[in-house]
Amino acid sequence: VFVDREQHQQLATRAFVYLQNAAALQDKQGSRRKNHTAYQVATREVEQQTGLIFDQVLHSSNPIQADGNGGGPVVVVTGPEEIVHNDNDNNNNGSDHPDVPSQVFIAAALINPEGDERAGEWVSIANYSAQELDLTGWTLSDSHRQPMSLSDTLAPGETLKLNPLQTEDGGKLLLANNGGNLTLRNPDGFIVDRVQWKKVASGRVTIFDPF
Repeated sequence: VFVDREQHQQLATRAFVYLQNAAALQDKQGSRRKNHTAYQVATREVEQQTGLIFDQVLHSSNPIQADGNGGGPVVVVTGPEEIVHNDNDNNNNGSDHPDVPSQVFIAAALINPEGDERAGEWVSIANYSAQELDLTGWTLSDSHRQPMSLSDTLAPGETLKLNPLQTEDGGKLLLANNGGNLTLRNPDGFIVDRVQWKKVASGRVTIFDPF
C-alpha cells in the first residue's frame, strides 16, 4: 500500500498486488522475474490477501473502492501513467470509481457492559438492502478466535442482535475494552464490513458508521 499527500494536502492511497508463482518467490534476483505486472486494487483486496486490517481512512482515500460484496475493480498497471488517481485530484465528479457502501453491516456493539462482561456483550448486524437476507454461511470474527457462524434471516431494514457471542461449533467473540476489531464475511469469504474501536467506557453502546 502506497500512501502520499497530493494536491490540496489530501491523503491519497494506492494499493497494488503482484502475482508471483513459486519459482518467482524462490528467485533471489528480482531482475529474473518474468511477470512484473502490478494490479491496482481496493484496499480491502489487500486485506483479503494478507489478513491485515487497515484504518478506514486507507479505504476511503483509495480511488478504487470495494463493492458491497467485498470485491471491486482490478486495474492492470504496466507503467506509472496507468495508475488510477482520485478523481478529486483532477477536479471531476468521481463517478468512475464510486464508493459503494455495503447495505449489510455491523451496526453497533456493547463492548464493555456493566456486570458480567462475557454475558453482557452483544453485537448487532443490520440489513439495509431491499431484499431479505439469509445469513447462512456468513461469519463474524474478532481476528483472534474461531469465527462465529451466522444462520438467521434478516428482513429488509431489520437488525439482528447477537448475544451470547458464541456458537455451538466453537465460534466465539471477545470484545476487548481497550480496542479491537470485528470482520463480517459473506459465504464466499469476502469482507462485507469491518469495524474498529479504541478504549470504550463501561456501559456505553458503540455505534459504528456504515459509511
